[in-house]
Amino acid sequence: MRYFFLCRAVLCLEFQYLRVITGSADGRLRIWNVITGQCCRIMRGNSASDPIQSIIAIDDRYVSHVM
Repeated sequence: MRYFFLCRAVLCLEFQYLRVITGSADGRLRIWNVITGQCCRIMRGNSASDPIQSIIAIDDRYVSHVM
């Protein structure tokens, strides 16, 4: 289990309910449980693993901006 451990710098984050969504320099979007600190899901921003610059969370959808 991962507990708030990131391999690269966090470039952006978004709060939604009891989750924290982070975008990092390694091009991955991570969803964390605020209570347990556990990483619930890891997703790639795109196939080139470009750094994620910003995130917008709306309901159950996430929009990320990569460079």
